[in-house]
Amino acid sequence: MTNARNPHPPRISVVPHPTDYPSYVNDIPERTMGSLARYVLRGIHPGDFVYHCLRNDLSMAVSFADKDNSAALKPIVILLINRIPAQCWGDSGKINDWRERIKSPDLQEEIQMHFPYLADFLDS
Repeated sequence: MTNARNPHPPRISVVPHPTDYPSYVNDIPERTMGSLARYVLRGIHPGDFVYHCLRNDLSMAVSFADKDNSAALKPIVILLINRIPAQCWGDSGKINDWRERIKSPDLQEEIQMHFPYLADFLDS
């Protein structure tokens, strides 16, 4: 938030992660990781299942989940909590704000630097 003492918008607060991804990512369908990666890195709106996971609306996510995503729900939630910027998920307002904010090339570069493993899934 900008104010008189700090005229610049806040940067993304992240803890840099190693380039390798945690083993539980292997339990998430590749197409789902691709949807998450495109959303986080490019602001591309995901499908219904991923959207409701990002909204933290798990009852709706379950209603849109296929067999593979139903089995992967726990690893997806763990991924969101531990490895996805908190500024881009949690409710629809954060999702809409993120889709606008990530259009900034500087922010895209910063996110890609802190979350390089997501780029592996952009084409999935």
